[in-house]
Amino acid sequence: MRTVPGCPCCGGPHKEEVETCHYCGKSIQSQTTVEQKQSRLRKLSHEIGHNPPTVTEMLELGELTLGLGQNHNAVGYFRAVIQVEKEDPHPHLLLLLSLLGFNQPGVESEMHAREIGRLIAWLKETAPDAPSTRWVNYYLAMQRLSRSGDWPRAINLGKKSIEEFPDNYLLHAMLAVALLRFGKTETLTKADYKSALKHMRIAAEIDPDYTPAVNNVLALEKIIIKKA
Repeated sequence: MRTVPGCPCCGGPHKEEVETCHYCGKSIQSQTTVEQKQSRLRKLSHEIGHNPPTVTEMLELGELTLGLGQNHNAVGYFRAVIQVEKEDPHPHLLLLLSLLGFNQPGVESEMHAREIGRLIAWLKETAPDAPSTRWVNYYLAMQRLSRSGDWPRAINLGKKSIEEFPDNYLLHAMLAVALLRFGKTETLTKADYKSALKHMRIAAEIDPDYTPAVNNVLALEKIIIKKA
């Protein structure tokens, strides 16, 4: 679960206050804390009571639960919203983020690969120029290239992605993973480790709750000291 403030619509963290979320693309007045999200979720649930929630209420329930890292609940809400709002990119994107384990560090997404594939294809067709579509597409493409062992293309794509989205912690983390050859480190040099550390550190600074980045920063620092 998150401990740092984030976007009220998706929970994505920002180093400073922004007018537009770097992750879901929604306009925001300010980031909200975990306590604020929990309080609003309790209040909204009480207001709904035993009545069927409206589409607007389901969307907010999804946003709140996603922001709190309760992705299993968020998935159900967003799927229900999409049944009604079939042409709205926002719930499609939030469902995609939920399935990817957004706000749940370390959660793997292979079990949802087909649905994730359908969602990103829909977003690329419906909202191809939306920044939210573009960064998620970068992320998934880097992930796919890294897993197939195509390090040069994954690294080049990663560098391109952070030029466009310099404050996206997931893109920095995925670039670091590509630089580390997705764990196949036999041929890596000290310079490779330093480059990976740079981007992993940025990811950890943007999102201190992202434990894979935080843990990898410590591990990479130890490796670099040993190689001195």
